[in-house]
Amino acid sequence: MSKIALVIADGSEEMEIVIIADVLRRADLDVDLVSILGEKVLCSRKVSLCADRTLDSAELSDYDVIILPGGMDGTQSFIRHEPLLGALQSHHSEGKLLCAICAAPLALDSAGILKGRAVTCHPSVSDRVTSANYTGKRVERDGNILTSQGPGTAFEFALEIIAELKGHDAAQSVRSGLVL
Repeated sequence: MSKIALVIADGSEEMEIVIIADVLRRADLDVDLVSILGEKVLCSRKVSLCADRTLDSAELSDYDVIILPGGMDGTQSFIRHEPLLGALQSHHSEGKLLCAICAAPLALDSAGILKGRAVTCHPSVSDRVTSANYTGKRVERDGNILTSQGPGTAFEFALEIIAELKGHDAAQSVRSGLVL
């Protein structure tokens, strides 16, 4: 079974975190909320979430997939967190799946792994993903990188992750149960 790290920080977008974690867990995927700081995270709309693990206690190299939710303050924290950027680079060099939604592709860009890639992100930051080719699609896949636009695309994004890890039938089964 694939191990998934959904990395979170103060200022991360709570809808994206909760929707993605919930949808992936409905497919019986092993998802850890991994905070780059403490166990409690105050999200972008002041919703508090508890992480399953902190980055200090989790080795990201043990995970098959890393997912970054958006939220501008959370994304800025990701960009400033050198150990996370290093883990993203290692993950990418190993060809492991990297996923980012909303503003979080900016962190992938800061890690230097989007050069020439087709990506999408929240339209408000599309001009800041300078090394990639912004497509404006709701969900975009280019090799081992999966990106999406924001809270309104979180279900599609999570279902695409399921399709990648468990197949389209598993994604369709979860989709049906959600009445999407």
